[in-house]
Order: sequence, then structure tokens, then C-alpha cells
Amino acid sequence: MLLRASLTTPLAAALALALVACKPASESQPPCEQAAEGTLVLPLGDSLTRGKDDEPSYRYHLAQLRPELRTMGTRSGGGGGREDDGVHFDLDRYDFGACPHEGHGGYTWAQLDAGFDDWAASYEAAPQVILLLAGTNDAFYGEPTAESVAAAQSLVTRLDARFPEAQLLVGLPPPARDPEVDAALVALETELVPALAALDLEIDMDFVDLGEGFDPETMLQSDGLHPNAAGDAHLAAQWNAAWPPVE
Repeated sequence: MLLRASLTTPLAAALALALVACKPASESQPPCEQAAEGTLVLPLGDSLTRGKDDEPSYRYHLAQLRPELRTMGTRSGGGGGREDDGVHFDLDRYDFGACPHEGHGGYTWAQLDAGFDDWAASYEAAPQVILLLAGTNDAFYGEPTAESVAAAQSLVTRLDARFPEAQLLVGLPPPARDPEVDAALVALETELVPALAALDLEIDMDFVDLGEGFDPETMLQSDGLHPNAAGDAHLAAQWNAAWPPVE
């Protein structure tokens, strides 16, 4: 796996990732329709997992590539589809219901680590595949790299303890349009990958470079952080290409 180089494109507008609390899906969001039996997946991360505004994240596009997937988590819907969001998916564009996930907008590695045990206590089954994607907020907020890496190690250790039979894919976030934020992302990835790889784990873990082939000029929303439809489709394709064998 190759880590991408830092980008130097100027930022048009840098905005923080939106943080919203978990609420039931609104009446405008159709119910989740998933296979009755299939691979059980835990999408875990920040708003790149949750979705933003009218983009329901890579989860929608991955569901098109792998219709056999079933997702789990304490949250439902995504960038739209909950009354408190103030934004809703454009349902004419996306027939995507309020499917469960564990995407928490605005969360850093430390916040995901702090919240995970409470969320996991409500899970009724163990995931077969975990898609873990975080780090963009750490870079945006300027969190110390050592603290972010330590929190990531702690979270992965928690995942290993709870779900040792799962397949864990750790996504390396796509680039940001702001050169400083992107440089911080690259610096974090450089420390994060060997630190996680050095852990003594039972869980099968691999890294997925979601930034490979990602064009921040054409694949990001106007905030320069969140993928647009093309960007989310790219992330889904990267996840799909790295998909592990599941018994």
C-alpha cells in the first residue's frame, strides 16, 4: 500500500464536519431495504461514513456494488433523513433508506474510541466486516498526531477484543482540498499505519487507501472536505476492490 503525496491545491472554503446526534429516521426517509441474509457490515467513522447534505456517503454506492450486504449500528439514515439534521437526501436521486450505521459527524479518533463501548453494548450480532474510516477531523482540528494515533490504537484494540472473528478494513481518508489539512492527513497516515500494523491482534486487518485516484478538485463538495457523488462512488469502489473473503 502506498501513501499518497500531500496536495497543494488552495481551499475554496474550509468547514468543519457536521456533528449531529443519533435520531430515528424521519417520515421522508424510506425504510431500509436490505437482504434478509448476507454479509453483516459495521460502517464506523465520522461524516464520511454518515453522509452530508444530499450525499448519503459511500454506503449508498457500496450497496449498489454489493446488494448482499446488511449494515448495523446505532444510527440510521445519513446526511439527510433525520428530523434534526435540517438536511435530507434528495430522494429523487437516491432511493436509499434509513439503513443502520455508526457514522458520527465531526468525530475524531478519540471521540470514536470514547463512544464505541456504549454503542457496541446495544449490538445484537457481531459484524463480519468492519469498515473503519476516521482521521479527517483530527487533521482539520489540528489534533496532536501522537494522541490521534494512540486513540486509533485503542479503538482497534477494542474492536479486536469484541469481534476477533471479523475482517477489519481501515480506510485512509481521501485528500482534503486545503493544503494544510491535507498535509496533516498525510502526516497522520504516515504514523498511523505502522502503529496499527504493530498491534498484536486476532482480528484480520488491512488498510485501504481511499485517496488513491481521488481528485479533490472534482470529487469533493464545496467545503473541500466531504466527497460529492463522484467521490463517494470512488470510495465505494476502493472498499469493494479490497473486499475480504467472508465465510
